[in-house]
Amino acid sequence: DLAPYQEKVLRLLVEKHRVCFRGMHGAGKTTISAAAILWFISVHEECKIPTTASAWRQLTDFLWPEIHKWALKADWWRVGLKVRSGKELMKQRLELGPNRFAFAISSNDEAKIEGAQSAAIMYVFDEAKTIVPDIWDAAEGALGGEHAYSLALSTPGDSSGRFYEIQTDRDRYQA
Repeated sequence: DLAPYQEKVLRLLVEKHRVCFRGMHGAGKTTISAAAILWFISVHEECKIPTTASAWRQLTDFLWPEIHKWALKADWWRVGLKVRSGKELMKQRLELGPNRFAFAISSNDEAKIEGAQSAAIMYVFDEAKTIVPDIWDAAEGALGGEHAYSLALSTPGDSSGRFYEIQTDRDRYQA
């Protein structure tokens, strides 16, 4: 079960489309990300979900194993979908059709972040406090549509960088 604050973050994502959450180690931020990804891919017939982090190991060792854990526990048949490990659920990719997938992408090259276009899109920024501004800017280009979402999560960090700005500049970053 999700904790009440995790449910609140997910409700805010549904309502506001953009959520930035700062929490201590062990607060369940990765579970929030996994739940958001599985929700998004299950309700949008066409969607892309790029996931990125400040370090590749954050994706391979933490986020994507968490996605696997919850994807394999879900009752996909309730929403008319089938998810099997090794078929739809690959190491760092969940693909439910040619235009319906989530994937891990490196955060060290903004050109790799750009160009994700779909009827519905959700960027997930894990351990976002040290993701460089160029990556945020590249993703921003895809976040203008009606079904565009972003979820940024991290532990607290230095009082600089885009994650810090989003957390503190309420006039510029409304969520």
